[in-house]
Amino acid sequence: MPDMGIAVAWLEREDWPEWEKIDRDIPPYERWKEKIDAATAAATSKHQAWVKVIVRPGPFVAWCSQNGRQVSSQARAEYAASLMMLRQAH
Repeated sequence: MPDMGIAVAWLEREDWPEWEKIDRDIPPYERWKEKIDAATAAATSKHQAWVKVIVRPGPFVAWCSQNGRQVSSQARAEYAASLMMLRQAH
């Protein structure tokens, strides 16, 4: 199975009010978007493949609960990677 690259947890602007309720450490959307754009541009410039994985608050919180994880950026990254692996399996 080919390597799909790095899973990037992509958060949608319309979900931001919910993200702010569940993650007290999340920055304002504009700052998050600048950071994620810079990170993906850097990966692209280094020829590193990356995959945008949309993460929705509700399913993510359920996954955290099922897996004993706290809501955090690290948990979002792990969740995005798990979703990408599920995609690869199908």
